[in-house]
Amino acid sequence: MTYQIDKNVPIPKAKHGRKRGWDPKKILDQMGPGDSIEFSYDIDERTGEVRLDPRGTRYSQKGISFMSYCRANGVKTLRRSLDTGMRIWLTEKK
Repeated sequence: MTYQIDKNVPIPKAKHGRKRGWDPKKILDQMGPGDSIEFSYDIDERTGEVRLDPRGTRYSQKGISFMSYCRANGVKTLRRSLDTGMRIWLTEKK
């Protein structure tokens, strides 16, 4: 068995946490107080129906993640569940 030794290969930066396919910071930077965004509900792949959380309410993982990001960065939000998805309003921004 032979091995190849590579020299001068840079060490990549460490990746911490999960990689998201979307960036809540970019969304938040574009929004101001009074603006809103709607996230669609998650669909169960097996049944094709809207996913429910343990309390039995409709669920949107991206919406919850966005609200958590806002809360962690001192941004106040207000959420309402609609027929089409979860709508989140920014009420106060740093």
